[in-house]
Amino acid sequence: MKQYTNLSKSERNFIFIWLLELKSMSKIAKSIWRPPCTIKREIDRNSVYLWKWRWNNKKYYLPDKAQQKYFHRKSKAWERWNVLKDYKTRTIVIKLLRIWYSPWTISWYLKTRLWIVISHETIYKFIYDKDYQHLKLWEYLPMKRKRRKSKRWRKVKKSKIPNRVWINERPEIINNRKDFGHRESDTIEWLRWTWWCLHVSVERYSRKVNIKRIKRKWAKETSKAMIQIFKQYPPAVIRSTTPDNWTEFTLREQVKHEIWIDFYFTNPYSSREKWTVERINWFIRKFFPKWTDFSKISDDEIQAVEDRINNRPMAVLNFYSPNEIFYQFLSDLS
Repeated sequence: MKQYTNLSKSERNFIFIWLLELKSMSKIAKSIWRPPCTIKREIDRNSVYLWKWRWNNKKYYLPDKAQQKYFHRKSKAWERWNVLKDYKTRTIVIKLLRIWYSPWTISWYLKTRLWIVISHETIYKFIYDKDYQHLKLWEYLPMKRKRRKSKRWRKVKKSKIPNRVWINERPEIINNRKDFGHRESDTIEWLRWTWWCLHVSVERYSRKVNIKRIKRKWAKETSKAMIQIFKQYPPAVIRSTTPDNWTEFTLREQVKHEIWIDFYFTNPYSSREKWTVERINWFIRKFFPKWTDFSKISDDEIQAVEDRINNRPMAVLNFYSPNEIFYQFLSDLS
């Protein structure tokens, strides 16, 4: 089936000329290969009054004015659209949202199971529509935002990190945690308008944690913190690290030049690929809850948290602590 297209400016010019020649609507429709109802609707909707008087209020069809009215209606069309106006579909969407289905999943479910085609963007518009704010459906989204971010923030931003080696190229012996000295790195911040945040480095085999306070998520500060952490240990236990794609790791080649260490970057928006450090971050947040201002936290307090994590027995380590595993390996090296 051929898709319907709106009338073009040239077609409107032809309609104007043929109306001056007093041609009928059916003949005009045949000439431009359009249905007669399309011509009638075009003339009714887009005709204008040249002047209006008690006895002379006749409308005239002018192509330029018709084109202007068409563009005006098109620009305002989104305001007249009522998202999810079908009651049954709206009820299904609300039920699926309340069992924690994402808009993408709901769109797929409706299309494959119920043969209802609705995009995920329509569902997002419905969630944030002012007429449905009383339902508080944003509470069932992963981030629970009351207001949706603008489009420019939802675009995938290109990373500025040069010459990255992706995690897919990381050797299998590192993936299986059968080798010592391979780490994961991340940065924790809460208050974006303050200067301080935490750089966290975790050894994958022993879960040994190092925490360093830095100024902002700047590349210079992050690379400096990584060098300070790595220089504490012999090269045998500093062999690689896996960070994410944030810009604080832009100067990783500087770190590699000073300390010979390989970098394997996770895929964009795939924090699960470094879940060891993400799990440690979750544990650190128990000590430093949300809205913590790190400018008011001393280095001794941060060191106390680091010691508590490293001296805690872990089931994954057969109830040994990370410090016991880590320093046992160091003693075996000497």
